[in-house]
Amino acid sequence: MIFILEDSPHRIKWFEDNFGKENIFCTCDYHEAIEKLSSEEYDEIYLDFNISDPKHNGIDVAFDMVDYELQKDVLVIIHSDDNYGIRNMLRILGKTHQVEDITFNKLIKMSGE
Repeated sequence: MIFILEDSPHRIKWFEDNFGKENIFCTCDYHEAIEKLSSEEYDEIYLDFNISDPKHNGIDVAFDMVDYELQKDVLVIIHSDDNYGIRNMLRILGKTHQVEDITFNKLIKMSGE
């Protein structure tokens, strides 16, 4: 199962088309993200920085993943196109997690689209 933090319908559809709707869990809600990351096991995690939650963003999720030692053995891919978010999420998660920066545009190119 793949965890995805994302709020763009276009991007969500791309993830569904490329990974299979039945193989992903997608949310744009900070609280739901932390609850699922605390209670479920995932094979990969994709995090965006900008989400539609007005009080939280991907950095908040990254901090909680480190503070609560969530999913430490799972590859985390930051698929954001926001340089500020990428830098900070890499810095935060890089202390405890295997983390890569693969922007959404790179994901599209890697898929051959």
